[in-house]
Amino acid sequence: MSSIRLPLLASALLVFALLQTGLAHAQTSSGLGHYDGPNITIDVGSMRVLSSNRAFDAWYPASTTKLMTAYVVFQAVREGRVTMQSPVTISANAAAQPPSKAGLAVGQVLTVENALRVLMVKSANDIAVALAESVAGSEPAFIDRMNSTARALGMSRSTFTNPHGLPDRGQVTTAYDLALLTMALMRDYPQHNDFYSMGAVRLGDARWVNHNLLLQRYRGAFGFKTGYICDSGFNLVAGARRGGRTLITVTLGARSGLERAAAAAHHLDEGFRRGGGLFGDAAGTALADFGPRGAVQTTATRMRPIVCQSPRVRPTYEEIAGQFGTAGPGFNPTATANAFSGDSSSVVLPNAGAASGENDGADEIDVLDTLLGPVIREPQPVRLALGGATGPAVAPTGRWLVPNPISRPPSGQLALVPVTAPAAATSAALPGQIAPAASGPAVQLAAPASAPAANTTTSNPGSILGTVGRAVPIPVPSPQPRPN
Repeated sequence: MSSIRLPLLASALLVFALLQTGLAHAQTSSGLGHYDGPNITIDVGSMRVLSSNRAFDAWYPASTTKLMTAYVVFQAVREGRVTMQSPVTISANAAAQPPSKAGLAVGQVLTVENALRVLMVKSANDIAVALAESVAGSEPAFIDRMNSTARALGMSRSTFTNPHGLPDRGQVTTAYDLALLTMALMRDYPQHNDFYSMGAVRLGDARWVNHNLLLQRYRGAFGFKTGYICDSGFNLVAGARRGGRTLITVTLGARSGLERAAAAAHHLDEGFRRGGGLFGDAAGTALADFGPRGAVQTTATRMRPIVCQSPRVRPTYEEIAGQFGTAGPGFNPTATANAFSGDSSSVVLPNAGAASGENDGADEIDVLDTLLGPVIREPQPVRLALGGATGPAVAPTGRWLVPNPISRPPSGQLALVPVTAPAAATSAALPGQIAPAASGPAVQLAAPASAPAANTTTSNPGSILGTVGRAVPIPVPSPQPRPN
């Protein structure tokens, strides 16, 4: 009899173990699968693409749009249309924008500089519209300039219909185009690099922390911008400097704020590993040779059914760690098993933020420490103030200068020619503001000794090439109407 009971007992134990395994799997799986969104990582010094996936697929930019908004504002300052101390007035149109927003009242005034700082950290949609109106005279005129600038920079697959990135089916970009824009910002306006690396800002009683988790936790991180709407998922344009090298990475369509940060950190880690050493320059593909391979998705994927379903589903901690965490220096398998007492279901991070969704997953310290590493730079808020505008209001007359595209020289040397010589750094910072670095940018983007009369190398179909520093009229496509 005992010989019969033993096999039965063993079978029961086996069934129980299998059931437990199944239950554990149910707790650790969201059913979403691995992240497979568009991404691209570029070594800015060698101008080589170190990794990419679906880099030319159409995507909704969300608040990464504000990088183009900043570029156009910087250009207006360079051309003398406004100064960093010119007024930005909150209009009724600006105040009516949905969150994320600063919530300033109609008629309140910021300087251009302070408005840009709120734009980059808070990702405030009301400030984006106020900047557009104050710099170009009207929001439509500013949007026209965004589109002509995109064409000039070689962003041939990007169209802008608003300055903030709120939902609009006509507003699309690609990971590749956002990388071009990021490199153009570094090339043309290096004196403003600090705008992308601020950890926090304080305006009155409000304190806003940058949504880019890498700024606090990834060694060498210095920018650039997050973005989120239901249709786009979670986007991030990030950059980091290590060992004399500068990398940028674009991550689009992640399913949570934690996943986009982990994916970006993973791509940067892999990029620094690939490009280092004696033969580092040979890693990846020369940007001059990089282009679409096979079919390209021309209609942006709508992530709304995935990231905004009810109830909300996010990738679990273990799923993110399994795809990205093991490559990072902060990954700890023991911590993975012990986090939240093994209850992985509690690690499907909620969205505690406003309608923008940009605060998703930023409060789970154990998860962040394990996936991204410990905090290495506490966000020290830059104190800002209302008013203080001493510069002239917008001077909308005249024509805008045409920026050069990213010309991708065959030599691989980053020889990118700005529109004109970089303007002098902004005037001494107001009390509590960040003064521009006197030593110049950490990475020099070398321009040729003498700028050519005209740029003859096209970077992309649709680029508009003009004489360096000369105003050239540009036909600007009208923005597409908002869908009902």
